[in-house]
Amino acid sequence: MLACDAEGNVYVSLQGKTMQVWKLNAAGKILQKFGKAGGRPSLNAFDPNGMLSPYAIAVDKNNRLWVCEDDAAPKRYSCWNADGSLYKEFFGSQPYSTAGYFDPKDPEKFYAYNARYIVDYDKGTWRPDGTILRARTQEGTEQRVASYHDGASVVVHQGRKFMLVNGFMENGVAMYEEVGGIWVPRPEASPAIGRIYSGRQIAIDGSLNLYSYRGDTWLEPTGAGKRNKPFDIVRLDFLGFGPKGELRYAEAPKVMAHDDEGGAFTGVCADDDGSTYALLAGGLLGRGERAQSSGSRIAKYGPDGKEQWRYANVHCGFAWTSSSYTPGFVAAAFRMSSASHPDLLPVTSYYGQYYLIDKKDGLFVDALGQDQRSAYTMDHTMVLTENFNGNIFLHPKTGKTYFTGGDADCRIWELTGLDTIKRATVKVAVDGAMVAQAGKNAEQNRLAALALQAKYAGGRNAAVLKRLAGAAADGKDTEWQGVAVLPIGDDTEKPAQVQFGYDDQNLYARFEVQLGVPFLNTPTDYRQLFKSGSSLEICLTPKTAERKVGPNNRHPMEVGDLRVLIARTKEGKLIATRYRPKIEAAEKPLAAFFETPAAGREEFDEIAEWNDLPMNYREIKGGCIIEVAIPWAATALKPAAGLKFLLDAGVVYGNEGGTRNATRALWSDKTPEVNVNNDIPTESRMHPNGWGLVAVE
Repeated sequence: MLACDAEGNVYVSLQGKTMQVWKLNAAGKILQKFGKAGGRPSLNAFDPNGMLSPYAIAVDKNNRLWVCEDDAAPKRYSCWNADGSLYKEFFGSQPYSTAGYFDPKDPEKFYAYNARYIVDYDKGTWRPDGTILRARTQEGTEQRVASYHDGASVVVHQGRKFMLVNGFMENGVAMYEEVGGIWVPRPEASPAIGRIYSGRQIAIDGSLNLYSYRGDTWLEPTGAGKRNKPFDIVRLDFLGFGPKGELRYAEAPKVMAHDDEGGAFTGVCADDDGSTYALLAGGLLGRGERAQSSGSRIAKYGPDGKEQWRYANVHCGFAWTSSSYTPGFVAAAFRMSSASHPDLLPVTSYYGQYYLIDKKDGLFVDALGQDQRSAYTMDHTMVLTENFNGNIFLHPKTGKTYFTGGDADCRIWELTGLDTIKRATVKVAVDGAMVAQAGKNAEQNRLAALALQAKYAGGRNAAVLKRLAGAAADGKDTEWQGVAVLPIGDDTEKPAQVQFGYDDQNLYARFEVQLGVPFLNTPTDYRQLFKSGSSLEICLTPKTAERKVGPNNRHPMEVGDLRVLIARTKEGKLIATRYRPKIEAAEKPLAAFFETPAAGREEFDEIAEWNDLPMNYREIKGGCIIEVAIPWAATALKPAAGLKFLLDAGVVYGNEGGTRNATRALWSDKTPEVNVNNDIPTESRMHPNGWGLVAVE
């Protein structure tokens, strides 16, 4: 890469054996060389005076050279004085949800995405110390790197330090040993790993014993039914070091615990005494169904294989049908990273939180961070959805507890207040009447759950569209007297409702919402109005026939399908965007699509700004009222008594700053995909089978 300064000198970044930036004058004479000749080592010790793969460069007005290095372990940006000396260096982000891990005997050494850092816990500072892994072939052995989601466990045994990459997400299970500051693979451990690894997670204890399971592996449920296949938790014993220092393992794993109740494994980990922990999914959990009755749970089994405790207020996996976090609810439990802390078991939530469970009695202790489906605050506790990391350790020198997690970074938090946890043994008196009432409550809950499952399996709400007298989107409520109020969602802390009406010119909607935060949206792209804060939506189609649904709840789209989003900017202006998957016109200048590897491609023949819609906003205590009028002429509908069509309305709840969406709820559509807030194609899709059936009065 090339750069120039104000005097016309040319700077060129050189890789290969040079690893420097050279400054040359117009005649080609070398005036200055920046960085140590040959650069810094690609493995082991970090030398700030050396570059590694210098790439993009620039010269600022102070005649300082800025260098971006084409490397990610660590991702470095350096700034150099005109005399060639290093001025400052900066370090960029990690891949999203990078897992951090540590040496439990020496936690000043902290690891993230194949790099080692030195942390000063007293000062709250850190610095890069070296690169521990590079993908390469050495002595005939292919050496892989740890995926950023996977993380690892570091174990010191008989004076030797080992690292097990746990294969949580990327199936990259491997054992390494630190030799001279560099981690080298131990290929002799691979057959042992193959004998025990079951495809979801592998764990290790302080004696190098390996743990996994035999049974079902979690998959997000798509239909009713329990996941109750019996399972074993198994251990492959470490037999010691061989004559050449090689790792030796038993030929066959032994069963540490057996559970006939069954479940699908989401995570497993172990204590040094042979106690094991399982994070288990019990099957589909419908909206409003009690988690305690689903079979999902966190369980501890003692060294004798007997269950010591269980915590059942758990919803595993993506948990699209779950409500947002309330104290004690382990929502979207996705992983248990380790059991290295003597008192606390960490459980990771897909939606950005971390739960702490008491290891002695299995009681809920607290939740760290914020549920991204709530009106979160942008601060150091905010971690975005698709959260897979999380680790905890007790500092051996200070006795303080630290937690590591984060988003496009890797954070270390000190946990305080743990000394306030109190234990007490109390008596609970239960009489026959209470037992009988509990039975009645359980039956009522069962029937309610069955009703919910039936409703959300394809049922739709219904309403009558009332003709309004003197209607206008003008903030006056006279015309809405006597019009049915339709509830949106089931969040009692953020209630929302909508009313529909019509006249010969327009379809009207009146929203009344309690967002908990200002109704605010800060869009950078009108086509993604559902991503950039709070908004309201109206969906309609003249086609009332049931549609054949494909994978990922994808409905075939037809001409007449329409979605409208309404939002309010920080300047107080109401804006709108309309989405039409299909239009009849041959020319489609406003066509657009959204695509991700996970959800596929969602195409629209038209996504257009619709800011001239009649709209009105006014604030009320705790919330706002918004009215909007959609011209019939812009739809495929003509109002007439007895007309039936599909209609829905909803709220996209944003965060406090109006920069991102958090949760979404609609009047009729309750399909799990409505709760997805981290995949743009899924969030853009329409589900007409779930929209309400409306009859014109």
